Parts: sequence; C-alpha cells; structure tokens
Amino acid sequence: MPLVEEIDLTGQLEFPETLIGMVVAQPYTELTQNEPFRCLPERVDDQLRAISRTLDISLARPHGQEKTHFTVFPEYSIPGLRGVALVDDYLASDEWPTGTVVIGGVDGLIKDDYVSLLEAGATAVHSSNQAGELQPGEWVNCCVTWIKLSSGVVKKWVQPKITPSYLEAVLSTQAMYRGKSVFMFKAHLRDRRTARFFTLVCFDWVGSVGGKVIWNAIAEEMEEDAQRRHADSNSVSWTFVIQHNDKPNHTAFLEQIKAYFNQTLHPRLVRNQACLVMVNRAGRKDPGRSSEYAGAAVINSSLAGFFKQKCPATFSSGGSNYRPNNQLETLSDCFFREAGACIHSFAQRNAASVVGGAVSKAVSPVEQAFVHAFDDAFDPRRPGSPVPCSLKRFHDELDQVRTLAEAHPNASLAHNAKASLDHLVTSFRQLEATRLENIVRLLSPQLKARKNAEEWGGEIASALTMLSHALSVTGVADAAQTFTDPGFHASPRLGSTDVNVIAVRATTHEEAVKHVRDELPRSRIPITVISRDEDNTEWIPEFGNFMARSDAPYSRENSITNPEAALRFVGYHSVLAAYLRAKTPAELNQELSDALFK
Repeated sequence: MPLVEEIDLTGQLEFPETLIGMVVAQPYTELTQNEPFRCLPERVDDQLRAISRTLDISLARPHGQEKTHFTVFPEYSIPGLRGVALVDDYLASDEWPTGTVVIGGVDGLIKDDYVSLLEAGATAVHSSNQAGELQPGEWVNCCVTWIKLSSGVVKKWVQPKITPSYLEAVLSTQAMYRGKSVFMFKAHLRDRRTARFFTLVCFDWVGSVGGKVIWNAIAEEMEEDAQRRHADSNSVSWTFVIQHNDKPNHTAFLEQIKAYFNQTLHPRLVRNQACLVMVNRAGRKDPGRSSEYAGAAVINSSLAGFFKQKCPATFSSGGSNYRPNNQLETLSDCFFREAGACIHSFAQRNAASVVGGAVSKAVSPVEQAFVHAFDDAFDPRRPGSPVPCSLKRFHDELDQVRTLAEAHPNASLAHNAKASLDHLVTSFRQLEATRLENIVRLLSPQLKARKNAEEWGGEIASALTMLSHALSVTGVADAAQTFTDPGFHASPRLGSTDVNVIAVRATTHEEAVKHVRDELPRSRIPITVISRDEDNTEWIPEFGNFMARSDAPYSRENSITNPEAALRFVGYHSVLAAYLRAKTPAELNQELSDALFK
C-alpha cells in the first residue's frame, strides 16, 4: 500500500507566492510518565489557555501579512478531545480567515477517544489508519491538520505517528499504534504554481518503513508519481516536523536535514525551494536557554538564494553556538534562540520568489520575527516584538549568575547581597538592547572587540558574574543605588559622596586601565572603577601610573582640564574582602568610602 495519500485542494487553498504568515507555539508541555502519554491532568487548563493565546496571536497577525497561513503546535501539545474541540471552535468562527492551516500534535488517545475524533464531522483519516486497525491495548499519537478552505468549510485530517521514539517503544505495558500513511496536501500559489506540504511527527523524521527513512520513501513515491504523469518532477514547498524531542540537535536529526536538501538524492522531487519548519516543545517554563528540547527553526537549501544575516534579532543564522560542530553550515538555518515557553510569529519568505543575483543578497528567509509570552508576566525576552541577540544573551547569562549569598553563605550580609542582586536583575530587565550592549562594552576589553553578540562566547559569563557581584556589593552599601546613567554601570552613594561606577573584567589591571582610558565618559561626579584581573589580585598603587596624565592630585571634584583627576581604581579583590568583613551595610559603606577617598 502506498505511504503517501495526496489531498488535492487546488482551487480551494491558495497561498501568496512571496511572504507567508506563520505562528509557531513552543509550550512547556508536561506529560504523564506512563502510556498513553498525556498532558498532566493538573496542567490541561494551562495548556488550553496556551492554545487560545497562540490562536489569538494568529488572528492578530503581528507578522504583518494578510493572514496567518500556518499555525503550528508541537507533538503532544493539544490535550485530547478538549484541545481538538477548542481548535475546532476557533476555526469555525467567522473571525478566523479562510485559506489557512493549523497543524498540531494531540496527546495520547486511547481507542475510544480515537474513535470519537474520527467520527467528528468533516474528519478524514487514511483507510489504513481507521480505528478498527488498532489492536487491544494500543493507543494513538497523532497530528491533526485543520484547513479552512476558500468556501469557509473547515476540514481536518488525522495522521497517526508512524515510528515510535525510544520511550514510546520500550514500554511494554501497552503499545503505540504505528501509522501507515502520510498526507501530502496539494494547494496552489497566487501565480498558479503548485504548492505542496506535509507533516511528520518527531521520530518519523529519522524513522524507517520498509528499510527506508520515511522522507526517502515519500520522495520515491512522489518521483514515481511524476513518472506516471510523464512530468519532469514534483515539488514540495513546506515540510513541518512537530516534536516532543529532548535532543533536537541529535546527529541523526541533523544528518537527515542535510540529506533532505541534497538534491542529488531523489532529483525528481524538487526541494531546492522547499522550507523545512522544525517545531518543538519548550525546554523550560521561563525564558532562557536549555540543553534540551526547543530548537525551533526555519531551514532552506543553500541554493534558495537567501542572505545569511550576521546577527539578526530573534533567530540566529545557524552556527556552532546553536548546532554541534556547525553541521548545517551550508544551509540557510534560521534557529530561534528562545528555548523557554513562548510563541514565535514571523513572515516566511517563499524561496521561489527570490530573484537571483545581487538582489537576493539582501533577502532573508524570515522577517518580522517576534517572540510572545503565553501569559502577562514581563520578561524582555518575550516582549511581543523582535528580540535583539545582545538582549537575549545578556539576560540568559544573567540568569546563570550565582549570588554572593550562595558563594559565601556565612557572610553577615549574605541576605542583603541576594536582595541587592535581585534589585540589579530587575533594573537590568528594564533596559533596552543598546544600553545592555554599552554595559558589556564598558565591562570587558575582550568583549568590546567582538563584532556582535553572537561572538561574545564564554567570556560574557565570567564578565557578567564579576559585574553582578561587584554591583551587588555596592548595592548592599547603598540600597538606593541606581542604574540610570547610560555611561556607567551603577551610581551609589558612598559616605557623603555620589559616585559613578564602572566595573572592568580584564586579563590584567593594566589592561583595565587602558580600557577605561579609551572609554572614559564625561561625569559630573567622581568615577570609581572596580577592576578584576585574571587572578583576582589586589590593586596596587603602581597601576595608577598608567592612567596619570598630569601631576594633579586625586580630587572628589570633576575637572574639565583633567577628567581623570576624579577617577579612582579599586581592585575587585578589595571590594569583595570589604563585603566579607562587614557586619552591617553602614559598615560596608564606610569601608568602601574610606578605601576610595582617604
């Protein structure tokens, strides 16, 4: 029996030939530990709200296109028949536009639920996947494709997963039913060219049937179809892979991506202009980074003619920061940076619309890439707008900083230090990307030399840790410390003097002096530089010679003729020691003031 069933919707489903509106959900889906894998009962209502929020964003069209043509949910993210009914209701409303597609993975269905799903109106399933095919004890992991046709009629197609993942295969109490077909949807573009798309569920991307990787088997059947029709070839416009995959960067997945875009394999199924959309559950509830799950991506062939941006907002153009060993380097790989629970909205450019030559060098495969929250909790990494790389990386690293209270739990001011860091983080969360970039530029001569935030590497972690700890100490000394002056890292009051603080993480103190000299901003009040070298040594007076430009003594007052007269360096080593010795905030404030002004 053929694997592929083509659903010809030509004349009933039309897409633009240029930009396609897409919304992709990345929820934090929590499943039961036993088969059939279902959304935890206590999380179902949250998951339903996540679906509603995603569909509301689809209706809002933040990507700027006429409609959201594709809305995609990952594997297991639609909680049973209640979730399916919720999507049904949205698409049935007059507000939901025609000519649109919703794709989503439904959590584990026992046979009775599967029967109910198939018996609903306007629902299709391949004859080989009818409920009668299930053996006793089997359950179904399936994706559903909803399409609202140009007539306003909503139809849905149910496609069970074909090959189980390791966890789905090893449990022996029950068994996941193995699907036997894939729907290939045939639509058209406005210029009348054919547009096809299909969906695979997670492990189906790397799994096999009859000794062949599934997409290879699909390609063979599509080539045979072209031969029967005496056509030169068939083509695919979009392939969606919906996942609940803790290792989306596994070599097996990445190798199949490379093979998929190797046009020498199955040359009569044209994929040079195809778009591969990878969708997964989130790796964490809150924004941030994760070594598991996430990894949403829009991938195109290197022959599609797209321009690889150096450091775009919201997504990366691939690279070793996101792909092990840079395995997809030769492809156009738009990897969405956010690993936490969020919703991605963007306009995806059809590669068939790209004009060759110089024009294509400025064309991106993804535009208007926004990151949205599932709730109203504020975080700058899911603001409902583009997220600059610098902002994303800064806050992800800030999340990893261990507080002084953790590093030195026996310090008298440990509780104060934690509160101080919390205040610092809250304040930094309010800052725009350009301000954060300036903070990093002031913080490290090494990071200053990097072309963009993608190149910050591991140095940003140690630099932000030092900054956070130094400003936590000054924040303990002065709880009213502010972060409003864009030329400095913080502005506390030490003793009777208001000061501006710059923290510098450098290889040596001498390097820190030179860095501050190059970056020294104007200030109406004294400037304190907290310097930390590679070995965290004390600051010694001899280092001051590197910054002296005159014989004028140190002053609390700023000088137009000698701006360095009110500049004072202190070693981070001494600042930390003062914190560890102090018993009260007032005592710490006085010790820091004495160190700077006496």
